[in-house]
Formats: sequence, structure tokens, C-alpha cells
Amino acid sequence: MPDPNLCGPTPIPNRVFHLEYNYRFGTFTLEPNLVAQSELVVLDGVKLNRNVDYFIDYEAGFITFFNPDRILPTSEIDITYE
Repeated sequence: MPDPNLCGPTPIPNRVFHLEYNYRFGTFTLEPNLVAQSELVVLDGVKLNRNVDYFIDYEAGFITFFNPDRILPTSEIDITYE
């Protein structure tokens, strides 16, 4: 039996829900089998430090940033590696 407090006699809902979700990627794909410790990671002109600002999986080729909020829509990420 429908709850009269939630639904009226017509199919017009009495409640309106608004949901907003924002997500920033913190993990990016590079290439697999990178040479260990060969990377240079620069975010907006600032050199980042391995295991402080990011983690890199050399075998799988993934880089994960520990502070993804620092990456803005206008940010430039420059990663060089062997």
C-alpha cells in the first residue's frame, strides 16, 4: 500500500532530489615496464617528489597523486621517464 505522505493520488512526485557528484582522477596510466626511478614529474612548473607527492607503479605503468586537489582543470602535468 503506498504511503500517502510520500505519493499523492496522481503520479506527480511530492519530493524532488538533486544529487551532484564531483570527482577528480588521482591515478593516470603511463606505459608498463618503466625504468625504476627514471621519472621526472612536474605539476604546473613544480617538481614533485616520489613517495611524497605521488606513487608510481613501474611494472603496471600507473602514477597516483597523493593530493589530487592540487590538479586543477588548467594544470599542466609533465612526466618524463624511460
